[in-house]
Amino acid sequence: MILDAAEIIEGYPFVAKRWRRVPMCDPAAVHACCELARELAEGAVADEPAAVFFAFASRRRAFPFAWKLMATLLSRRQAEVNGLVLDLSKAAFDASTSRSTPGGHAS
Repeated sequence: MILDAAEIIEGYPFVAKRWRRVPMCDPAAVHACCELARELAEGAVADEPAAVFFAFASRRRAFPFAWKLMATLLSRRQAEVNGLVLDLSKAAFDASTSRSTPGGHAS
């Protein structure tokens, strides 16, 4: 089961303070991300962490000043809730959150 959007929104001020981020989020976008993650995972528990990561990394307005942090924290939390281990190195994380440009270069 995908993490609850209301709980994510409620907990974000603590996360923002802890990680020194701007405590601003778009609640509608957080709800939309959780719904997208549900659709992407299609009920497959093993796919939920990746679905959460993709949803929050691709809809950056949910946490405009902390989207990378939140995509990582939420996907790891989803894995933990599901009894899975998500081992994402910094290099793998950086590669997965970079955008490709038409010339093939990451931005």
